Amino acid sequence: MLLGVLRPERPWRWTVIVGVFVPLVQLIAYLSLTRKPYRAQIYESFLGFLPGIAGAYGGALGRKAYGILFGAR
Repeated sequence: MLLGVLRPERPWRWTVIVGVFVPLVQLIAYLSLTRKPYRAQIYESFLGFLPGIAGAYGGALGRKAYGILFGAR
């Protein structure tokens, strides 16, 4: 949400940049740890994009609403 507030022009890119690291860390954990996560846990890591989308667009929308209400940019 903070990234969406700081740069509200294209919030989708923050979702992609931040959300890509959740499955990547799961993959690294799978390859490096001796106790392997379940296959479902790896697939569930892609659900990290959902709160990322909500946060990025929520921050961008909040920033634009603040600019409209208080005349700040």
